[in-house]
Amino acid sequence: MRLGVAAAVVEGRVLAGDLEIDDGRVSAVGSSPAGRGGIALPGFVDLQVNGYAGVDLQRADPDEIITTCRQLAATGVTALLATIHNVAQEAYFSALASYTEVLRRQAHAARLLGAHLEGPFLSAEWPGAHDRARFVTPDSGLMRRLLDAGPVRLVTLAPELDGARSVIGALVEAGVPVSMGHTDASTACAHQAVDEGVRAITHLWNAHRRWHSRHPGPGGVALSRAEVTVMLIADGIHVAAENVMTALAAARGRVAIVTDAAPATGITAEGAVWTADGTLAGSATSMHRAFTNLVSWGVSESEAAGAVSTVPARLVGHSSGLEPGRVADVVVLDDSREVLRTLVGGQEVHRA
Repeated sequence: MRLGVAAAVVEGRVLAGDLEIDDGRVSAVGSSPAGRGGIALPGFVDLQVNGYAGVDLQRADPDEIITTCRQLAATGVTALLATIHNVAQEAYFSALASYTEVLRRQAHAARLLGAHLEGPFLSAEWPGAHDRARFVTPDSGLMRRLLDAGPVRLVTLAPELDGARSVIGALVEAGVPVSMGHTDASTACAHQAVDEGVRAITHLWNAHRRWHSRHPGPGGVALSRAEVTVMLIADGIHVAAENVMTALAAARGRVAIVTDAAPATGITAEGAVWTADGTLAGSATSMHRAFTNLVSWGVSESEAAGAVSTVPARLVGHSSGLEPGRVADVVVLDDSREVLRTLVGGQEVHRA
């Protein structure tokens, strides 16, 4: 099957020609004759989705989650992590049970890869919109029970807390990536956390100790350490465009765009969500809009495509890319950069 595109982003560059799919995988790129227009990108991979179109993914049942995954496919998303945050401990277990059931089914939708646990081991100094009363002291026993309960694929924690080192060790042993976020970690503590296995920072420049010229804190450590993936929100509100560009320059090939999408996303104007007291509480921005924001700020299409697909996928061990032989998770944009088609495993799950 040919997609009929004029070009595709392959291995970090725009390659002229059509893209071919056979048996669910990319079989050829740069094929002649090229299609009349449009460009194929690796499908978008969002590692921080709280909800969409009115559905809160940590409270939704499996049918609601699958419906949400279908709706997200219309925004170019082919894989995602549902975020569990700001809930009582028992709610973590019930959400993980629902995700396990979704993974058991073969849904015609964007792939739910599992859960991003944004808590409960967070700092009361940097709660963001989270309820401090939900935070608990890091406990490796609790962490192991959560790992046993369902598909945990990423965990955000504050590495300076008592007990955090044992939780990091348990996660590293289990092969689950650890991200520092909602943290008051000092520069030295952040370096130590990376030395011990932390491999990402959650929403850079939001909800962590601020950067100072002599004390760069977790943000400076994340940008300066080559083994750290830098997750950030590119809605133009959580982080200024200039700071997004700075991160891309400092951590080239390591920036993973996330939406931190709130349940209001898709039913309210693009932008951000705020609490009554003026605290940012997530975005109302799609991965597609984040991609077009990057391009409008001067990022090349190929670099922007990597930041919304292959970089986040790499952090959680998910295959992403359009090289021949790869699973055909693809988003096709038209010449106006609007989502035209989304394919998961070579099967069309959305057509505009």
